[in-house]
Amino acid sequence: MLFLDFEPMDEGDMVKYLGEMEGLETRMQGMLKEEFARLESFEECIWRKSLRGSNPEENAGGNPPARNADTIYNILVSVERDLEQQGNEIAQQIIRITKGQEKLNYVRFCIRSLPAEQAKLISHVYVKREGQTFYAAEKHYSKSMICRKTKAALESLLVLYNRRFAQKKKTDKE
Repeated sequence: MLFLDFEPMDEGDMVKYLGEMEGLETRMQGMLKEEFARLESFEECIWRKSLRGSNPEENAGGNPPARNADTIYNILVSVERDLEQQGNEIAQQIIRITKGQEKLNYVRFCIRSLPAEQAKLISHVYVKREGQTFYAAEKHYSKSMICRKTKAALESLLVLYNRRFAQKKKTDKE
């Protein structure tokens, strides 16, 4: 999932990411809802553990109290282990989705930090996918001029975006 990994991007990655930006926020919100829905309650986990493979008629008969206490203890230990593992897995995925949201916000910030014309160009050509020809006709630019402007805008965006990682490397080395 390229859109969740917050790491440096090259030109191809950035173009692909910009093309996915429109529905990215909604998709990440849906992913968060799915993760929270996966979280099982304590009662649900006990119910699942206690009914798995058990025969109610067999347990209602005459199991000694010590055996029932051992069974309850084993169920509770198993429930605790399952909930902890499940919580850790879900927490890791939520952290990853949150980093994806941070990346999306950072890319938006980088686009807003560009000169106004370059920001509009990136938005129209890559994010809204209107294409260079449409934008060139709208602004009365030649095809070659719009190609140069698009390339320059994308390069500027990449410099702004990747600058964060260059600074982080310097900080890590010190």
